[in-house]
Amino acid sequence: MKKLSQKQKRWNITKSRRQMVQLSKIKKRKNKRKRGIGSADQNFNVQYMHKLHAPDNLSILNDANQTTLNFFDHAITIIQKCKIHEGIYFDFKDIVGVTADAIMYVIALINNYKRITVLNILVSGNLPQNAEAKRFVEDIGFYSYVRGLKEVYPHSKERFRISQGEMPEGELAGELCDFVLAKMKEGTKISTKRLYPMIVELMTNTCQHAYRNENASKMKRNWYIFAEWKKDTIHFVFLDTGLGIPTTVRYTLLEKSINIIKRNDAAYIASALRGENRTETKQSNRGKGLPGIYQDTKDGWIKELSIISGKGKCDVTEDGKIREQVLKYNFEGTMFSWNFRIA
Repeated sequence: MKKLSQKQKRWNITKSRRQMVQLSKIKKRKNKRKRGIGSADQNFNVQYMHKLHAPDNLSILNDANQTTLNFFDHAITIIQKCKIHEGIYFDFKDIVGVTADAIMYVIALINNYKRITVLNILVSGNLPQNAEAKRFVEDIGFYSYVRGLKEVYPHSKERFRISQGEMPEGELAGELCDFVLAKMKEGTKISTKRLYPMIVELMTNTCQHAYRNENASKMKRNWYIFAEWKKDTIHFVFLDTGLGIPTTVRYTLLEKSINIIKRNDAAYIASALRGENRTETKQSNRGKGLPGIYQDTKDGWIKELSIISGKGKCDVTEDGKIREQVLKYNFEGTMFSWNFRIA
C-alpha cells in the first residue's frame, strides 16, 4: 500500500470535513421537512409559511357562531392558493376547548387533501397550551396521524380512538360494537344489531356513493370514525371525505335551474334522509343507507343525529322531525354525529 505524503493527508482531511459539512446540511433540510404538526419551530421556510390561527373553541358540531367552519373554510382557501413547496402552520396554542370532530377534520385535511400531497406543501403547527385541551387531543389519537409527537398520558378507556380506512371494515365495526357493550350496565344491555350495519353502511357509502367521480373530489377517498363514552350514551362521529351529499344527490330539472341562483344544501340532505329517490346511481339497492339511518333515529336506536355537508346541516329530533340549517361556510365532505343510548 502506497504511503501518503503529509500534503495528501491534509488534502484528504479537508475533503472529508467538506463532505461532512455538506451531509450535515442535507440532513438538517430533511429533518425540517419531516417536522409534523406538533413542532413548535416556525423558523424553517418562513418566507412562504401561511399561518392559520385556530379559534379558542375548536368544534364543528358545537359551533353556533360557525367560527370553526369559518376557520376550516379559510384553511382550504389557503391550501388552494399555496404554491409548490410552500407551507401551512396550524397555530393551536390558544385553544381552550376542542371536540373530536374538529381534530378529525384537521387530520383529514393534512392527510387527504390532494393538493398538499401533489405540491409537497409543508404542514406544521403547535399544540394547545391549555393542559386539558392538549391531553384531549392526545387521547383521541391525533398523535397517530402526525410526526414529531410522543404520548405522555395513558390512554383513557372512555374513548375509542380515531380510526380511518378506505374500504368497509367489518372487524373495526365489530370492535366499536364491543366498545359499546363493554360500557353497558348489567341488566340494561341493548342489542347493537342495528349499530353494526349502520357503521358498515357509512363506510360503504364512502366507496360507492361519494366517489362516483373521484377526480372531482378535493380529498382522497377515506373515512374516519371516533366514539366516546359519556355517562349513559356513546357519542359517535363519522367523517366521509368525499364530494358531500348535496353534490352527489340526483336533482330534478327544476332544482338544477334553482341551483344556478341558490342551492339549499340542507334541504337536499333532508330529502336524502327521507329517501326521496335521490340516489345518483339509479340502482334499486342504493340510496337505502341514509333513509335506514333516519329510520333508526325514529325507532329510538340512536339519538341526536346531526349531518353536516356542503352548506347545509340537518338535526333529527327524537320524534323524527328534521331541522334544517343553511350554513354560511362550505364544509368539504360529510360529517355524521349521533348518540347511542346504553342505559
